[in-house]
Amino acid sequence: MDANDINGRGLSGDGQADDTAALRAILANAALTGSAVELPPGVYVVAPTQANGIILPMSGANLRIVGGGIGRTVIRVATGALAYRAILNGAVPGLRVEGVTFDHNVAGNPLFGAAELVSGPRYTIEAAGGDLSIVDCEITNASSLNDLALYGSGISVLGCLWTNYGDDPSHVAHDSSCIYAQSADEVRVEGCRWIGAYPGAPGARTAIEVHSSRNIISRNFIRDFAHGINLTGVAIADSVGHVVADNVMHGVGHGIRIFSSPYSTHVSGFGIDGAVVANNFIGMARTGVWSDSANGMFGIVTDPAAGLDVRGLLIYANVIESPLEAEVVASNSASCGIGWFSVAGKAFHDSSISENTIIGFPMAGIRLSCDVRGCNISGNRLTNCGSTLDQTHPAAYRTPIFIATTGNRIYVERNKIADTNAVTRNAYGMQLFLADAAMAYVIDNFVDVTGDGQAFVAAAYLQDGSSPILKGLYSNGVDVTPA
Repeated sequence: MDANDINGRGLSGDGQADDTAALRAILANAALTGSAVELPPGVYVVAPTQANGIILPMSGANLRIVGGGIGRTVIRVATGALAYRAILNGAVPGLRVEGVTFDHNVAGNPLFGAAELVSGPRYTIEAAGGDLSIVDCEITNASSLNDLALYGSGISVLGCLWTNYGDDPSHVAHDSSCIYAQSADEVRVEGCRWIGAYPGAPGARTAIEVHSSRNIISRNFIRDFAHGINLTGVAIADSVGHVVADNVMHGVGHGIRIFSSPYSTHVSGFGIDGAVVANNFIGMARTGVWSDSANGMFGIVTDPAAGLDVRGLLIYANVIESPLEAEVVASNSASCGIGWFSVAGKAFHDSSISENTIIGFPMAGIRLSCDVRGCNISGNRLTNCGSTLDQTHPAAYRTPIFIATTGNRIYVERNKIADTNAVTRNAYGMQLFLADAAMAYVIDNFVDVTGDGQAFVAAAYLQDGSSPILKGLYSNGVDVTPA
């Protein structure tokens, strides 16, 4: 359907007239004829016709909606609109939306409270049917429950942009996932950007949340969101084959959260069973910026309440950097740069945490407080981790490497730990709390303290009864391995 046909159907695009009816008619005709909808540059004002309704319903299959590019073709929600479910909604297998800016105009449509989003979630696109593609689109001025709520296998979100996200004139705090892909194997999220309204914006919660298997999340940029990526094994079978790589985040409270929990009839086995998390940069916000940082700040972590085991998780060559605290800020002992503390007693199988760099993290740099059944912690560089000035927590939680487990086949090798503060903040380079039956190898690790070492006690602390194979423990270049 070309521009002339569209203009002939009464579409204005002048940013003033209500184009809802015309766009609805155009989409209905495209569903019948199988033609593409090509929206020329312009600002198309739309609104729901009833409270909590769908603004632009979609139907049919292989529908294509193609605009003139970000900032040129704009679909804008009218000021003072009723609460709405979604701008675009429908079961449309093969849907492709490309080159459109969706402006929710939240300044003209403030939230009355978080409960409003239950019936009127303000989705941008809610679509089901599989083989869904959202390409080179922008979502701006939104504070929604989710933006892209996509269901089915074969989903691609490529080159999209979120701007001025997560606040409204009422400053309502609420949960949100900009991309929410459910029952959705083979999801690709690549080359997208998210910009929160400001650090701590109450609705800038989660940029990406994917469920099921074989998901690729790469080359995305996320700034000023509470949570960067939720990689979930909350699915009807073991969640396998994930790659999360080459993403950049700044100002986040949680970088990559890994959920591994029962769902529907999937109540045993593994939530996450094979995932690579590699080459990501995670720049943490200051402690206290995000409202839920009181529950812990995390770089890359498996959710504490995860109800299923994790297997085959490779966390490799990531950089996690946190602002070094200059004053006492209330911290949470649950925080950690990389790791898992399981409150449900679940196990970490055949996985590795290797070649990562963690800088300035206030609590433990690497922490495993779970049943470990094969894990290699090797070649990591931890500088000024466990550096919080909040001394209300046990020293174990303020240690660069903290392992407390009943497990076996634990290898802690070739890690380099440094405290470069003018006054040393670490008492120990690592603390190991190993059950009598645990089998652990601690080999060729280095702990360097360059400042006033009055707080420093020893390179390693072993709980009474812990008896790892210990060889090559160096403190400031001197082998201090216990005899």
